[in-house]
Formats: sequence, structure tokens, C-alpha cells
Amino acid sequence: MSKKTVLSFIGVVALIALGAAYFYYYPATSGTDAPAPKTAPDNSVSAGSVSAISATSLTIVKQNGAPVTFTIGAGTSVVSAGQTGTPKKVSDITKGSMVLVTPSSSDATVAQTIVLPPAPPMR
Repeated sequence: MSKKTVLSFIGVVALIALGAAYFYYYPATSGTDAPAPKTAPDNSVSAGSVSAISATSLTIVKQNGAPVTFTIGAGTSVVSAGQTGTPKKVSDITKGSMVLVTPSSSDATVAQTIVLPPAPPMR
């Protein structure tokens, strides 16, 4: 196959993929009651590096650089991934550490669970 044929084939595949993505995110409808474009749910799990922590709030920076702030309430639990025993506290969270935050199902700005990475094994 010539280089021109391969490039043409790649171009056609890219156009088909873009067209499919367009029709998936913006479905064709009639009238004024068109649905909004599909987006990720507001209450999706967030993972990132802790940039600020207090007794009432936690701010993380996601991998894409976007900061996300969660309210810490009485119902917020702090756990360590893969470990049992002593429950963790908000004071165990340090600036710069990686965390996974599950927001409340009723309010995406309130942290329901904060998961800390497991401690490294003892040598």
C-alpha cells in the first residue's frame, strides 16, 4: 500500500469516529424539548492530590489540574484502602497526599467517604 492510501484510510476512519461522537453527544431531536448533551454525573468519584485541608473542607487537584473542593461534615468517613483496624480521621490527611473522594448522593459538594492510600509495608 502506498503512503497516500494509508493516510486516506486514516482520514476516513477519523471522520467516521468524529461523526459518531457528534451524534452520540448531540442526538437528533425535533422540537424545543431537545435533551442536554450527555455529561458525567455531578456526583462522580474524584481522585487527586490534596492542596488544602481543614476541619470543614478538603480541596484536591485532579490529574487534569482542575481543583475540586468538598465540604467535610459529621457524616464524612475517612478510611485507608485495604486496611482494617483503627479508623482514620480528617487529621490523618496531609497536604500533598493522594486521596479518592466519594461525594454524597444528595449533594455532590459534600464528601461522604475519603479514601487514603494504604501505608507502605513495614520492613
